[in-house]
Amino acid sequence: MSKFEDISSGHIGIAGEHAVASELLFRGYNTSLMSVDVGIDLVAIKDSKTYYIQVKTATINDRDYYAYDLRVASFERHENSQTFYVFVLRNQENNFLILPYTILKEKISQGDIKSYGQGKYRVNIFVKDEDIFIASIKSNSLDYYLNNWEIIR
Repeated sequence: MSKFEDISSGHIGIAGEHAVASELLFRGYNTSLMSVDVGIDLVAIKDSKTYYIQVKTATINDRDYYAYDLRVASFERHENSQTFYVFVLRNQENNFLILPYTILKEKISQGDIKSYGQGKYRVNIFVKDEDIFIASIKSNSLDYYLNNWEIIR
């Protein structure tokens, strides 16, 4: 039983947003949490550039992977080279998989991320032998994007 199971998903989601905002603040970004979530959770500004960030937070499940849902409409609405998705991998410590919009779009077109249900994409993230993958351990490793905050620039 995970020590996080008795915490509501709303609390976990907001905690993840604050964790990401904190990481960005420590790196000199001015960040603001959005009052209404329409697919962007926070805006970060540094060196006169604006970045749009969607945060997804999950703990590892009993099948040893992290599962996240993205709304298709929100994803398509924010197609932008300045849009980033930060997946908070909550376990013993927080790790952050920081992916530009273009990488997620590529994973969707390759079939590594599939749509399901009522207009959602399911993103499954696996960690195996210190490598990180979307979909399965057979896909390309995304280690470069793990805790690499320099991607947001």
